[in-house]
Amino acid sequence: MKTMLFSLALSLASFAAQAQTQTQTFAPSKTGNISTGNINFGQSFLTVAHKSGQVNIGLLQFDLSALDSNRTYEAKLDLHQYGASVEGSYWVLFANTEAWNANIGRWGARPSFDETLSTEFSIDDSNTGVWREANVSEIVNAWVSGGLENQGLTLMRADRANPGVFFGASHSDYSFAPRLVVTSAVPEPSVALMLGLGLAGLALRRRAR
Repeated sequence: MKTMLFSLALSLASFAAQAQTQTQTFAPSKTGNISTGNINFGQSFLTVAHKSGQVNIGLLQFDLSALDSNRTYEAKLDLHQYGASVEGSYWVLFANTEAWNANIGRWGARPSFDETLSTEFSIDDSNTGVWREANVSEIVNAWVSGGLENQGLTLMRADRANPGVFFGASHSDYSFAPRLVVTSAVPEPSVALMLGLGLAGLALRRRAR
């Protein structure tokens, strides 16, 4: 009897998890780029390699209004690297704290960001024409839960001024535009309730016998 109860409980739990696991991929609602020379490559590239050595940052935002604020998500940001002028690099993504315009034309108009809400990733090879990945789960959950207003992300290189790397943006090539992949594996309240009722019912039947 114990074995049967255990097997049924595992089956119900597995069903609940599988039924509610859902992955969604989002394209950016807008992208931008701004350099200290007040140049914006944001429709083509998030970051570039300025011959003049100018500092530049990438800006990107995703519309996540369709996500359920009562759920927890795992999220990764995929960026396509077209090329690089140097080997290896270290990057930081910050959650913006104010609105920004995709046509931003001045370095001084770049949005502020939360220095405590960030994620990092490194490139340790010289490959180009490849996808790079960053875990942005903490930031996405802060947006979805309402803990932080979704004003998108600032992408910057942390180990040198001029990024020296070309990351694709929204209009460079749609198949290579940034993408946010969000996965939820938390059961809906109704499914969790059904699971609980099922287990409770099994327990009662066991006691009755």
